Amino acid sequence: MRSCSHGSSIQSLTLGSFIFLGFLLFLLDWYDQKRAVKQLKSEQSTFKNQTIHLEEDARDRSVRDGPPVTSDSDSNMLPRSSMDTEERYADGNHITESLTANISWIPVDEDERQQYMGNGTCFGPLKHCCIGQCRQPSNVIPSTDSRLFRKPNVKLSNLSDLLHLVETKVKKPPESACRLIFLGDSLIGDHTAAAICQLYRLGYQAVKCINKEQFGSDKRYGENTFCRKRRQGPGPFSLFLQRQDEICPDVTLQVMRTQDYNHEISLEPESSGIMVWSDGVHRNKPGEIREFMKENFVDMVRSMQVHFPNWQVLFLEHEPQHFKTSDGNWQKKVTMCHSLTVTNTSNWRNQEAAQTIEEENLPVRIVPLYAQMLPLWDLHIGKGDCTHYCYMPWRFDVTWHGIIEAVEANLRNS
Repeated sequence: MRSCSHGSSIQSLTLGSFIFLGFLLFLLDWYDQKRAVKQLKSEQSTFKNQTIHLEEDARDRSVRDGPPVTSDSDSNMLPRSSMDTEERYADGNHITESLTANISWIPVDEDERQQYMGNGTCFGPLKHCCIGQCRQPSNVIPSTDSRLFRKPNVKLSNLSDLLHLVETKVKKPPESACRLIFLGDSLIGDHTAAAICQLYRLGYQAVKCINKEQFGSDKRYGENTFCRKRRQGPGPFSLFLQRQDEICPDVTLQVMRTQDYNHEISLEPESSGIMVWSDGVHRNKPGEIREFMKENFVDMVRSMQVHFPNWQVLFLEHEPQHFKTSDGNWQKKVTMCHSLTVTNTSNWRNQEAAQTIEEENLPVRIVPLYAQMLPLWDLHIGKGDCTHYCYMPWRFDVTWHGIIEAVEANLRNS
């Protein structure tokens, strides 16, 4: 009996210790989260006066000064008429002449494939970094499938090259982090996820993560796996990464919905970086994109010009949908995907966005993507989703290369 009583005492003591330890860890984690939130709030409040009246300031400036004056050197920056815009789209020359305009897709050679797969099909702690992973966690293309191993037939710049550009030509002040902001809908969320995955492959590690309950505009999908340990706080999803390197040792990624910009973003007046905006694929009626841009994007860009002149603001075309319809665009009750050609597709959303940029005389370059992605219809999982693409890392070189071309063109004309 004495032995039994002694054993019970030990068990009670052990259980009590575990409970106390668990409670202590909970308190430490709670304190850490509160400290992170307090720090972020402090950073945002420091520059509240620069961000709270962005729209009003932009309107006042527009009324006072009129539209921005362009020089002859800027004449190739934007198309001069709606017809010219359409012709440029038909010809594949999207504002900035792009090496990606006439690419085709070829198989990744065996050496490159083996080099990529040498580290496994997944790299880093994020589920969406697995090659073949689709938007919904339960949907995956097998990693042995040859369609996941295609690349452009010309050598394009990659994310590492983009970081080099930010470090050497964009970043101010020199000791600041390299910053990328992705703004828009669920497709821009896919680009953010790809950037995170590729940063891990480049040797970066996440040191802090702050986000709300949703990742960009993707709350309804419920697959918020981009940050294993989420910090609840104000503002957009923010990921802070580091590595030991002279080129961009610190990287900050942020993503948010377009309409959340004015009350979520906090930028220092002297800060710098690249902001990539893409929105429109879910707007299915002509005129919706123009109206949405005038309500959200136009004033934002003009405010950036006034308050944050060191930032590069770009418009990224949305990728094509491949629904089994006459033009590939979404229709009710259509769940199958199929291939498209230039002659049976409709790029009216991107055209309308480009026309709005021209009409408003915005200093925003367009990164081409729609035509380049047309052949990749089989990267959709189907099952009602012919909009999002399953993860094939080589396809994002088209985006990184296009961003570099656009930023370099801006710098030449500045």
